[in-house]
Order: sequence, then C-alpha cells, then structure tokens
Amino acid sequence: MSPSIRDKSTYAGGLPRPRQGSEQRDLGEPPITVGIIGAGAAGLYASLIIDSLADPRITYEIFDANPMRGRKGGGRLYTYEFPNGGSDDYFDVGAMRFPDIPCMKLVFDLIRDNPASPIAGILTEDIIECQHSTPEDLSFYNGIVKSAAELSSVPPPLDPFDTKINAPASVTETISLATESLRAPFLQQPVDFPLAWANLMQWDQYSTRAYLTKVNPKCSDAIINYMETLVTSQGLFDQALSETVMIDLIFYGGAEIKWYSIRGGTGKIADAMKSAMTKPVQYDKRAIYIAPVLSSQDTRTSTAKSEQPQATSIDVMVAGEKKPRNYKHVISTMPFSCLRMVDTARCGFSWNLQTAIRALHYGAGVKVGIRFSRRWWEDDSLARGAHHGGASSTDRPARMVLYPSYGINENTGATLIASYTWAEDAVRIGSLANSPSELLVVAGIIKDLADMHQMDHDDLANLVEDYKIHDWSADDTIMGQ
Repeated sequence: MSPSIRDKSTYAGGLPRPRQGSEQRDLGEPPITVGIIGAGAAGLYASLIIDSLADPRITYEIFDANPMRGRKGGGRLYTYEFPNGGSDDYFDVGAMRFPDIPCMKLVFDLIRDNPASPIAGILTEDIIECQHSTPEDLSFYNGIVKSAAELSSVPPPLDPFDTKINAPASVTETISLATESLRAPFLQQPVDFPLAWANLMQWDQYSTRAYLTKVNPKCSDAIINYMETLVTSQGLFDQALSETVMIDLIFYGGAEIKWYSIRGGTGKIADAMKSAMTKPVQYDKRAIYIAPVLSSQDTRTSTAKSEQPQATSIDVMVAGEKKPRNYKHVISTMPFSCLRMVDTARCGFSWNLQTAIRALHYGAGVKVGIRFSRRWWEDDSLARGAHHGGASSTDRPARMVLYPSYGINENTGATLIASYTWAEDAVRIGSLANSPSELLVVAGIIKDLADMHQMDHDDLANLVEDYKIHDWSADDTIMGQ
C-alpha cells in the first residue's frame, strides 16, 4: 500500500476502525483511486481495509484474471462443488484447515463473531472443529499397513515397514532431535520472536537434507530419503530447512493445536468478504503491464536525484482493453509467479526485488477429489476401523488421503480428498491431469485406496460417481501452490 494511505491508517493487527471527523482526508486533497490486482484473500482483505477508512475520496477497483464461471471463492480460497451432489459433496481445492495458533490470529479475527470484523456473524455457524489426526489414520508403506495407534508404541518401532534401512532411531525422534534447538525458541512463552527467527536464519542457507547430514553423521542419503518419504513429499527435503521447521511448528509444535474448517468450504470466506465490500470484483481481467506515469518522460537526461522524474500515477494495461487503466496507487496481490509474467520493466524495481520475483519457489500441488455413492471410509467393518476425520498416507502415487470431519453418519454427501500431493509427487500426477490420461490417475488412486484400506478393488471402483483433479501449477491464475 502506498505511504500516503498506510501512514494514515489505524491498521495494527486487525481491520482498522472507521475514521471519524478530523481523521478524514483533507477535503482539499484530490480524490484517489486504488487499483487492486488479484481477488484472492489478500486482495479482498485490502479492499475491506480501504472500505473501513470510510473516506468517500478514496475508492478502488479490484480485478482478477480468473474468469470464475461458476467457481466459488477467490484465489486459493477455492471450493469445488460436485454437480448433482449433496450439500457435503464438495472439497477444498486450496486452503482447507486453519490451526488456532498466534500467526493465524488475523484469520480468526476475520471469520469469528468479532464485532470489528466486516463479516461478523456470516460464518459463525459454519466454523467447525476438524480432526487433524486420529488413532485410525493409516500409514501404508512398502506394502505394509499400520494404524497410528500401532505406530505409537513406546519405544516406537525402528523399522515398521520392513525397509531394512537401519535407521539409528525412529523418524520422528531423529528429526525432532536434529531440529530441537531451532524449534525451542519459538515454543517459549512469551516468545522472543526476533531472537527465535535470528536463531533459525543462521541455518537458512541449508536445505533440510544438508542440515540433517551436518548435525547427524548417521543420516545417510538412504535414511534421509526414507524419512522424507514418511513425513513429507518427495523433494521437499531439498528445499529450505526453515520451511521444514516452520511446517513442523504449525502442525506439531507446542501444546495440542485445535484445527478448524468451514462447513461448505473455505470459498465461503471469500464470498463473505465480497459481500461486505462496496465494490464488486471484476473477473476475467488479466494485467499485461504495470508502468508509472512520470512527470517527465525523458529519464536519460536527468542525473541529480532532484531532477529525476516523479511518478504521478500508475497505468495498468488489462488484456482485451483498448487503453490502460490509471490509478493513483496500485496494490498487487498476485503471487510472484504471476507477477513475473506481467511486464514491470518500467517500474524501476530494485535488483533484489527482481530476484525475489524471479526466484521465489512455488511448489507443485495437486488435489484429487472423488465423489462416491456412499461414505465407505466410515464403515466399522474396515480392517483397522472407521475414519471420522484425520488423514492417511502412503508411498504409493496417491500419497495422502484426507477424510472429512463433517457430514459424519449423515446422508449429505460422500466426497473424499482421495489424493493430496506436493512437490515431485504432484508433478507426476499433474502431468496426467486434464488429459485423457487422467482416467489412469483416478484408476491408480482407487487401487491405492483399496490396498491401503484392505478392500476389494472392484467393489471400491463401483462406488465412484465423479471426480475432480486440480493441478495448481497448471492454474494460469496461480502458477503454483
């Protein structure tokens, strides 16, 4: 946000209160229009902030490249609803669960019945606690199935899946010991975040793989590959160590964490935000270039700083339009992957910013939702019990299965996130998506599910009614997870 708006805002950890009296902009100042590019969570939130200023001389336009066409939500707040299904025949293609932890405070301040929230009361009855894990969760590796209850013995089994890797300790213990000194400062109460962050950043040049090798000489490549397979997706241990530590803190750190989701899908959050905005989102509007309008166009003859031309406004060219839109300020909420494909050559970005836009890594991510004729995963007759929420994992291509925490024992739909993959695992599945070959993906996932749950393959296949595959890397309005 531009300094002139930011400095006058009362925003400090939550939506600002409406301005009163002398706080309003000087009526002598010319009115301004802000252009907001992107209508995901950040763009919608920026719109609400401007609305909350309650200043008639500040207005905005918000637009997004996505044509939507019946798609609910915005950006990664995307819920897919199966046609002709029940009320629970949906799955969250993007964001789906929210841990109640300090760094998520803004999210909960927005969606809960908070008087300061512009959408207070809209989602109150839809916020439900979800089971992130259960004793019935399955781990299916090397052809061997174990439940979470079976793996929780003390001491934990060293090689429960007969890999003969000869790890010196259990996977959880090995990773926990290696990262304890990095996690501990974040778990202290009260936390000294700058100190904890500085401690973590000392190791930021290391990948998880390189760090494990350095701090534990017993961690061979074979052992690290084994641990990576069991705890995350293939290739993520080659990414930054700091990412692994932060993910561990979110999912497993500290006291028991409660998780919540939105009944009906997180797309409802975006829809609620849009309903509270004073301006509608303009869809199917892709930015082609962003360029400042300068007080003087001859930048080559000016040498002194005082002689440099000043930007008076900003032009944004939208595909299919005859002339650029002009704004006093622009807020780009596009992922850097998308901003990279917009011509910003005239913006004068610093080398470091250009490097960040070019180099920031967005991982591959694919979700496969399958609608069945009934909720077979809730059958008490399953070999290791019924699944009411939680998740199971495998080394097969499906990799992760997520069971819904809603609609349990109700006749309101039977949709399952049958496969959730990241990184290299997602690249494999994503390469077959949106083509005739995607039927092979679905058939393979059904086989993985049947073997994992020790069911007859044909019986499970006969329950399939519909499916949806979404590859975030192939989504031209997101370009990566």
